[in-house]
Amino acid sequence: MIVSCPNCGTQFNVPDHMYQPGRKSRCANCLTVFQLPALPEPDEPKLSPYDEELFSRLAEEHAQHEDESPAAKAKPSRYRNRKDADEHNGVELPGSAKPKKKLSVYAIAVIIILVVGLVAAGVEVLLLLNKNSADDKNGGTAQTEDSAPKIPEVAQAYMALKVESKNFLIRNTTLGDIFVVTGKVVNNFEKPKSFIVVELNIYDENDKVIFTKRQYCGTTLSQTQLEVLEEGTLQNHLANQYDIMLYNTKIPVRGSVPFMIAVPHPPKEMRSFSIAPVSAKDIDEPMPSDL
Repeated sequence: MIVSCPNCGTQFNVPDHMYQPGRKSRCANCLTVFQLPALPEPDEPKLSPYDEELFSRLAEEHAQHEDESPAAKAKPSRYRNRKDADEHNGVELPGSAKPKKKLSVYAIAVIIILVVGLVAAGVEVLLLLNKNSADDKNGGTAQTEDSAPKIPEVAQAYMALKVESKNFLIRNTTLGDIFVVTGKVVNNFEKPKSFIVVELNIYDENDKVIFTKRQYCGTTLSQTQLEVLEEGTLQNHLANQYDIMLYNTKIPVRGSVPFMIAVPHPPKEMRSFSIAPVSAKDIDEPMPSDL
């Protein structure tokens, strides 16, 4: 900052960072002490006629630019909206899905063939399962009418007596294997019955009878008795007259009576068997002579 001494007019330069208005300073020439004056107000720049003309022209152009509408300035678009433009440029819009490709006739035909094949395989599996189920119910082999053991003719008169049975092999300590058929006979006659007899027939592979035994119903043995009794004692227990008189008389309609037939040392040629009622008496008939 250039400062002039108010007494002698000597000028000297004061650095801007040291210049403080009102601060006392001494003139180096006349030693006059004076206060530094306040900083002068900056003068407004004066424009030349050329600058004024240029500024006026720029102001007019700016005003014209502000008056123009955005639609007039915008470049006309060939798209109706933003969505059309995005789709044209390959932009995937949120929530929009690309159209699925339709299956060709060949693909549809292949699908139909596969479905038909699966259905056919399922039907074949069901038929096989039904066949196996029938085989299981018939002892593991589906028996035809010709191959099944015949019911004795004498038993056909007593078809109203329904037999429900099961069979098994049991090991006896002295006799070895015993073939046992046990169950019950249901009286489906329209009147009570007594002294019902069942017959066991054992067949070979040619359906020839190789063993026959008849037994009065009403007697059974426990598993322990089957395992330890000797043959004579075992058969005497199954022919026990007391149990036969107690349980095998006056069997009511739809009533039942238990039975058991035991065959020690069953034939090795045994391939099948049948069990059927072969005799029954009315309650007013006399007791059989063999009891």
